[in-house]
Amino acid sequence: MSHYCTAEELEQLSAARESIYAFTGQAFSKEADERLWQAVEDIAAAHTESNSDASGGFARLARYAARCEDAPLTELAVDYAATFLGIGPRHDGAFPYESVYTSDEKLLKQEAFDEMNAVLRSKRIALAIDMVSDEDHVSTELALLARYAHDVHRLLGKGDTDGAWSVESERIGFLLGHAMRWIPDFCADVKRCAKTDFYRAIADIASDFLMLDASIVEGEPQATPSKAGAA
Repeated sequence: MSHYCTAEELEQLSAARESIYAFTGQAFSKEADERLWQAVEDIAAAHTESNSDASGGFARLARYAARCEDAPLTELAVDYAATFLGIGPRHDGAFPYESVYTSDEKLLKQEAFDEMNAVLRSKRIALAIDMVSDEDHVSTELALLARYAHDVHRLLGKGDTDGAWSVESERIGFLLGHAMRWIPDFCADVKRCAKTDFYRAIADIASDFLMLDASIVEGEPQATPSKAGAA
């Protein structure tokens, strides 16, 4: 494949990709718990008062955390159930499955589900994500992107540049052939339906980074993302 960056740049990008995709995948996988909230507080700690007016998902997440004296797990559980599961009086939601967004019928377990099942089987991957059983769930796809990035970073660390680029080629195919087909639209629905800035911020982070990632691999000049942004 044509290399869109140097091996050193790929190593930096892969570290950022693993961190951000793993974090957003965890946030979308189930109701927020103490472990996730600790990660959010770590992000908030990285944003000083001088950045209080900054834009973007991480800044929004930091501002939300700053308003909370304690972990707002009950508020987030209610918002998660209504936004992602359609539970509650709204009867509207952002249903986190590729099949819903890419099938004509807008139903679960359509062609995208079968394709994702084949991808996971071909890589002999069993993704251990609590409370997510469907292969085309947004958390599964984000976790797989994180796994690809981890493998690229690991191979580069071993000096296997050719192997790293081979995995990166697979990752690009998955990014453009699956994640980019629907996750930005899903995130737009999250921002429309969610009642808390927490899930709006997660959606901002996921969609903005996906679009940045796609622009980088497709050769459009962009700044290299920093791993520190997802600390």
